[in-house]
Amino acid sequence: MSEEVHLEPWVEITGVLRSIETKKAFLHLEIADTVLSFEIESKEASCAQERINRNLIGRKIGILRTDIAEKPLVVRLIT
Repeated sequence: MSEEVHLEPWVEITGVLRSIETKKAFLHLEIADTVLSFEIESKEASCAQERINRNLIGRKIGILRTDIAEKPLVVRLIT
């Protein structure tokens, strides 16, 4: 079972992206054994939807939460 977490500012999670799902009012990103959840109306969810697509499933990524209003998440592909 995956652990659900909410990132604090300047905390990064890395791992293989396993799935992207929208359930009820939340966007869920499963990375390794962790599920990141964002309210679908949040800036974080909007940012994640812009930067993360299904082509990244199976790839190792990093997601950093910031405290910058214009850029709440930084997503990187780890090679």
